[in-house]
Amino acid sequence: MHHKELPNAVTLSSILKEKDVAEKVRLATEHFNMPFCESLLMDRARMSKENAAVLADYIIVMKREINPRGSYVRNNIQFLSELSRFVGIQKRKILQNMTFFPF
Repeated sequence: MHHKELPNAVTLSSILKEKDVAEKVRLATEHFNMPFCESLLMDRARMSKENAAVLADYIIVMKREINPRGSYVRNNIQFLSELSRFVGIQKRKILQNMTFFPF
């Protein structure tokens, strides 16, 4: 069975606005003095807005569920932002090295 893409498919990136991401980041880092973590989440060269929004949502939920220490939140943001950056770099390298053969 063929899978067809919808011509007007709604994707996360098409509906997610930068101001929405900024608000999520603010909520994720509130009550912690973490300008460094805010800058990691808002730096589009390091992380896409989709990944930043998902990570901010994760931190918001974690804060509600387990009330983590600031250092735990900071470490999670640092690790996951680096992971996001690394995966993005690897994906670009793979795409650059791929050879496309017309059929």
